[in-house]
Amino acid sequence: MKKLICLLLALLLPAAACAQTLTLPSGVIDIAQEAFRGDESITEAIIPDGALTIGAGAFADCSALGDVTIPSSVLSIGAEAFDGCEPTLLIRTKAGSAAMQYAASNLIDYQADTTYRALLIGQCAYDSPLASLSGPANDIVAMEKALSLHPDTPYICDVRQDLKRDEIISAIGEAFADAKAQDVSLFYYSGHGASQGRLVGIDRYPMTPASLRTYLDKIPGRKIVIVDACNSGAIIGKSADTAESFVESFVAAFSAKTRSNLATDGYYVITASHSTQDSVEIQTSSGLYYGLFTYHLVNGMGWNYLSKVEQSLLADADANGVLTIEEAYQYAKNKAQAKWPDQVAQVYPDNCVYHGLVRK
Repeated sequence: MKKLICLLLALLLPAAACAQTLTLPSGVIDIAQEAFRGDESITEAIIPDGALTIGAGAFADCSALGDVTIPSSVLSIGAEAFDGCEPTLLIRTKAGSAAMQYAASNLIDYQADTTYRALLIGQCAYDSPLASLSGPANDIVAMEKALSLHPDTPYICDVRQDLKRDEIISAIGEAFADAKAQDVSLFYYSGHGASQGRLVGIDRYPMTPASLRTYLDKIPGRKIVIVDACNSGAIIGKSADTAESFVESFVAAFSAKTRSNLATDGYYVITASHSTQDSVEIQTSSGLYYGLFTYHLVNGMGWNYLSKVEQSLLADADANGVLTIEEAYQYAKNKAQAKWPDQVAQVYPDNCVYHGLVRK
């Protein structure tokens, strides 16, 4: 039966193997196991409404395949159906569909009636004796610009400045009030950071990672957390003479002991430095202040922080129009560290090459 189904597809689509976009005709019900395995010419595939199954390995090793549309009529997707495709493969589908569940379970990025939201917090006017900052006010403006450039990830930005600790909590609830399981919610913070990874309200009241988790956990869907603050990250693991690091406490807060990484829970975290390092702000010759890490992050995302103009997606290492968590982290880390060697950005989970921070 498997060979017969493949033959029927070949008769229906005699040029499919040569086409960059594979559009299966209406009436196709089942896509056989291994049907298109290894076809390196397919960059996009569109499954017709009414299809019911995609067999195991159907598109496996289609290494150029980066975009697949799967209707909600598909009820079953076999094992390894999309293994070996472009690492930044995007599955386009409907909320609650089998394809959405498949993507979530197999570390594949997806859009399923997805709304992208971002809460951008910049903390400058701290109560004495904490020193006031100038960079965060510029950082949140630059982040909003960088997030607005990319039509395939149209972030709705809620920009807040100078919040007390309780106002940070309120802002989280307000910015992400309408989030659903298929959505992406981005929390960005630029400001003072205290020991053990605590974020600081302008009233000097701190928020621990565990407390932050309490409020972010109420938001369904995937969460991206970006923190540009002192003491904001660390290598994973304790040592006998080292206090618990920020990322250790962050991971402890954001994942149960039985879970191996934040990706399992839908969390993606980038921090500007590790647990004992400062996250510096720089002043230009013209008097502009900026967070060093955020400066390079937004430049990598396609927004020139200083010139205030759109530019190429500098951090997109493979130039495929998708800036992954890993690419954004590596670019910002390397650029910031070259300028200030004692500031080393951190990321969790490691090597997240599949989830797009932004997409052209």
